[in-house]
Amino acid sequence: MIKSVEVKPGCIACKTCQGICPQVFRVEGTSQVIGYDFEKYRQALLRAEKMCPVNVIKVDRDDTEETGDIFAHVTLTQYADLTPDVREFCFSTAWFSALPGQYVSLRMRDGAGEFKRSYSIVESSENSFKLCIKIVPDGRGGRVLSRLSVGDQVMASPAVGGFVLRDTPLPKVFIATGTGLAPMIAMLSATPNTVPKTVIFGVRREEDLFYLDTLRSYSNIRIVTTLSSPRGTWLGQKWRVTEYLDLVPPDAEVYLCGSPDMVESVREGLRARGHSESLVSAEEYVDQSLAPASDERSWFHRAWFDGEVPGIRPMQYALFSASAAVPILWYLGGFTPMLWDWSWYAVTLLMLIRPLADLFPRVMFFRSLLPLRQGLGILSASVVATNAWFAYIPNASDFLSTYFSVSHWAFSNRAFFAHGAELAGFVLLITSNEMSRKLLGPWWKRIQRLSYVYFFFAGVYLLYIGKTIVFPSMVLVAILWLAAHLKNRFTSPS
Repeated sequence: MIKSVEVKPGCIACKTCQGICPQVFRVEGTSQVIGYDFEKYRQALLRAEKMCPVNVIKVDRDDTEETGDIFAHVTLTQYADLTPDVREFCFSTAWFSALPGQYVSLRMRDGAGEFKRSYSIVESSENSFKLCIKIVPDGRGGRVLSRLSVGDQVMASPAVGGFVLRDTPLPKVFIATGTGLAPMIAMLSATPNTVPKTVIFGVRREEDLFYLDTLRSYSNIRIVTTLSSPRGTWLGQKWRVTEYLDLVPPDAEVYLCGSPDMVESVREGLRARGHSESLVSAEEYVDQSLAPASDERSWFHRAWFDGEVPGIRPMQYALFSASAAVPILWYLGGFTPMLWDWSWYAVTLLMLIRPLADLFPRVMFFRSLLPLRQGLGILSASVVATNAWFAYIPNASDFLSTYFSVSHWAFSNRAFFAHGAELAGFVLLITSNEMSRKLLGPWWKRIQRLSYVYFFFAGVYLLYIGKTIVFPSMVLVAILWLAAHLKNRFTSPS
């Protein structure tokens, strides 16, 4: 008998448990237990426990009945690269059955031990299934799968999931980004020719497109491919998939698969157009590379070759803690020079990480540092904002004369760059959070480009006051950013 079901800390909101047993689990931020008729859903609960990719579902039972292993060996029969970072895998198995839109979990092993990852099914038959997977540089699953050869085996679960095609004659619209197209291919293959179909498929650049010939093979279909960061030679549609929601018929079933931000943005856009929420089904991708794992390999091996930097998350917490301590240290006095140094070094490192990751994509160490950029930006901007607070807020007249005096801005270059940096830093500081990201939508990323203004203005101001040490770092950042821009614009993918 099952006594209790618990979700332990560490849930990555992958919705595996909800897909297997929605009567007991619901994912809202993290997985939550919402039903308590455990015995009724006994088999589903035990399956959810076994298939949780981060092993946080714990089913407490007072019997010793062995439930058996739901995973079985599958063999890689062939693979093909669809884009520079998306690979198609075909596996054979003794028996297989899946509904269009479902996924499988693969159980794999690496130096850190055993782990699971879930992937949508592109195509299946009674003895095979096909997956297309983005090989994330710092993802455990991608690393293992990219090293498989034909004939190698992994363990796979049965097909599960509630994101499935509905058997209705209504028009169907499939909106996907990246490998979110995978379950859509399975759904399109199962949709009758008589049903009108629309596919809105978004990626960053032209080389990221795949399965276009497959999409064109379906009848009664309209295909929209759109690029969010097109190169100059692209003549097709541009911008994000949310720009094309006017193509959705009012009575159409809509299927969404992609990042949580994309799914939520499309949902909001459809709601604003009066589209019935009952006609919308969605599957969100979760970065499963965030799953915690211990690893016995050396720090150097993980950091340089696998892109894993032990301590990234503690470093993030340390940056946030240092940002919170800035006003206190400023108030205590005597720490001002040190805080300005913190600010400059933090923003310089922030500006270096992205171009280094773009210039050297195979050196995964640089990509693993990308999550630190938010904390570095908050730390740097907090120093500038704190300085403005202590300088102007106690004396409102100083603030008004500083920011609303044309002569103050126009005839003092030093003041122009100083206050420009203050304003940019303040805006970046108050928008560096998830709430702002959701509220601002596509404008959030545009606002974050103020970091360039902030870096340049702050650097020029520091040069004015004699901090010549900032000049080499400004030149280095400029060179790397220019090199990364030219590489992204003119280098064709291999």
